[in-house]
Amino acid sequence: MCEAQIALFEALGEVAYLERATVLAKKLVMDLPRAAGCDGFICEHYTSMWQPDPTKNKDADPGSEEYIFRPFGFQPGHSFEWCKLLLLLERHHAEQGTNQAERAWMLPAAELIFKTACKHGWDHGNGGVYYTVDGAGHVLDRNKYYWALAEMIAAAGLLGARTGGAEYWEWYDQAWIYAQQYFIDSARGGWYPMVNAGNMRTDPYAGVDHSGEPIKCYPSKTDYHPLAACYEVLRAMQ
Repeated sequence: MCEAQIALFEALGEVAYLERATVLAKKLVMDLPRAAGCDGFICEHYTSMWQPDPTKNKDADPGSEEYIFRPFGFQPGHSFEWCKLLLLLERHHAEQGTNQAERAWMLPAAELIFKTACKHGWDHGNGGVYYTVDGAGHVLDRNKYYWALAEMIAAAGLLGARTGGAEYWEWYDQAWIYAQQYFIDSARGGWYPMVNAGNMRTDPYAGVDHSGEPIKCYPSKTDYHPLAACYEVLRAMQ
């Protein structure tokens, strides 16, 4: 919803959409996680009363839509995605002449969730972004999805362009190198959807040794995330 409001603002130029997006971002990135005692993480699940629901879908079948779209734990990919959105909001507010004090929280929040996601969500041995971790940073699901890596590229590139920090460009390069090695289909285009902990592509037709025809599909698979990452970083670098 936050991303939709940003898109509406960019398309129509109506500040009300930017303000809505800002309210959503501050609530989901700052206020609610802080109240839940999980600064640096993005809580995935809440009750209808906006209380954290930390055990939601804990026992969901890994093949179910509940697990695929609403898994238990924290998703580093969503932290990277929110980092990207915060930097888009900050840029738009600066262009609108918004008071510095009103947007001062955005960059520090973006940097915090980015660094937390890198610390706990990046596979420091084999590379790639884990699917889910718990509040202590322990890995819950070691599979690595294409969209999470694409959002990391977007976040790192936007932070690098915004701050000039070498560490962000190093993460940007590292993520692209990994993407080129394991996700990008250089022969036919697009990205494969997922690799496992050992960076082997997996699909429903693979055997125990992970051989089989690699496929580029699972529920809602699109190349929106990689394309948007490239677009947003190029736009920021201009």
